[in-house]
Order: sequence, then structure tokens, then C-alpha cells
Amino acid sequence: CFNFIWQGSANEMAIRALLHTASPMRTMNITGPETVSIKKAEVMAWYGLGELVETETYFDKYLEMSEEEQNEAYYRYVYLTNEYKLYANEMYGKDSNAAIDVIDKYAENILKTLDPDAFTHDKVIAVVQFLYDNYSYSLTPRLPTSYGGYDGFLRETREGYCVQFATTMTLILRSMGIPARYVEGYLASDFRRAEDYEETGNYECIVTDQQAHAWVEVYYDGLGWLPYEATPKFVKSYYGSLISLGGESG
Repeated sequence: CFNFIWQGSANEMAIRALLHTASPMRTMNITGPETVSIKKAEVMAWYGLGELVETETYFDKYLEMSEEEQNEAYYRYVYLTNEYKLYANEMYGKDSNAAIDVIDKYAENILKTLDPDAFTHDKVIAVVQFLYDNYSYSLTPRLPTSYGGYDGFLRETREGYCVQFATTMTLILRSMGIPARYVEGYLASDFRRAEDYEETGNYECIVTDQQAHAWVEVYYDGLGWLPYEATPKFVKSYYGSLISLGGESG
């Protein structure tokens, strides 16, 4: 169990974002303006396996099922994943961009550098590389004068922080036909054993506004949403040798 002790201003949306990006196998408690607790069950909970007793895992429970019950759970899994795939593409795919011509041009130029049969992951990394090579990280970016929003970031100031990088990356990926979504939350680190660790196994850390962050999640059929880092400040530690660091971005 991981406890996040909130310090500073916070809102329900930010709390939900942090909870959403937590591992589905963890129990998470957040202490803030009001205490929020959630247990995110493993994926198989969706597929009719029911609640667990304290010492069980879903794998154990699956093995205890009859062959008929296992088959039923499997087909439910296939049905639900196919349904969600359709939903993800409709809500977060190319059509959700509402024909943003400027974004489409950037997406097309990046795709030209790749093999036509490139995997989704390779396309995502190409977008990360494009942003890293051509835009600078700054917590105090200039305000655009000729364009607004992502357009000003792309074509004028060419500098920004996590919000601009994650927004732009999300839109470019969608233009490529890749389901992607913008996520806000917090970078939680420096976990320490809680006072009741011996009894509960709990860890806790302090989360402040200084750790607010935005990133991108990409949908993969059969895997779900996987996080990707768009901000140059964190690219090196996140991707390692997958990204060329020549001419390192601010």
C-alpha cells in the first residue's frame, strides 16, 4: 500500500489523475483536503472473477475455476477488450482531433522519416525525438503573440514545460491514428516506510505542487494504456538509448 500525503493546493481532478495512473495491483491512500482511498483490482476483476479474499490472487482464483468458467472468463475478456479498443479509437484516435491541419502537417513530416510499416512504439519515439530536437524546456516560456495554445508553442515560442509538450505530443499521435490521451498528475518519489509499516507494509511520501506533471498515455490493443514521457527534462532518464541526445534540449 502506498500513502500520498498531500501538501499544498489540490483538486479532485488531480487526485483522480494520480489514482488513475497507479498500478492496478496497488492499494493507494491519499490524504489531502479530504482522505481518498481506492483499491484498483487487477484486470481480471472485469472478467467475472469477483472479489478476492485477503490471501488470494486472481491467478489463484482462475486456476480454481472449472474449464467452463475459465472459457467464459476468457471470452468475456476478448469481448470487453474489443469493445474498449473501439471506444479508445473513437474517443482518443484521429477523428477526435477535429481536422487540425497544422498538427497533421507535423505528423506527416515525422512519418516520412519512418518505415511505412513502423510499429506504433517506433512512431511514438519518433514524436518524442522530434520534440526533443526542436523545442526547449522552460518553466517560464515566452507568451506567443501570433498564435495561441499548441499552435504558439509549435510555430512561435518553441519552448514550454510539461503541459505544452504533452499536449502537442498527444495531438500529433492522434493525427497519426494512434489513440493517445493527455494525463496530469504528480511525480511521486522518495517513498519511506510508514509508521505502521511492520503491521501494514505501508510506504508513504510527501507530494507537493512542485511535483505536478503532465505526460502522455498511448493505447495498445491487448495491453491497454502505456505511459510515455514528452518533456525533455525527463527524456534521458525515461528512454535512455532509445532517444538520441545530440544537441540536448534545455
